[in-house]
Amino acid sequence: MCNACYRMTAEQKRKRTEYDAIEKRRKYKVAVIQAGRKFNKYKKPCEDCGEEESQKHHRDGNVFNNTLSNIKWLCQICHGKAHRK
Repeated sequence: MCNACYRMTAEQKRKRTEYDAIEKRRKYKVAVIQAGRKFNKYKKPCEDCGEEESQKHHRDGNVFNNTLSNIKWLCQICHGKAHRK
């Protein structure tokens, strides 16, 4: 902090931004792991093409919203297509 004006210096802002990005990635990874464990018992074939091997897709794009109504089971190909739309 600048002692004169109590504002962050450019270096402190850069470090804070890096820390925030690292923390966001960590939270994302934890959420994905927890959701995977929680929903494996509900796993179904791909809802678009019927492929047996499927992944969870969050309909609203929020990985922290793990309600059953927000989860759609998609194979890897359909999951990729859903994210490119």
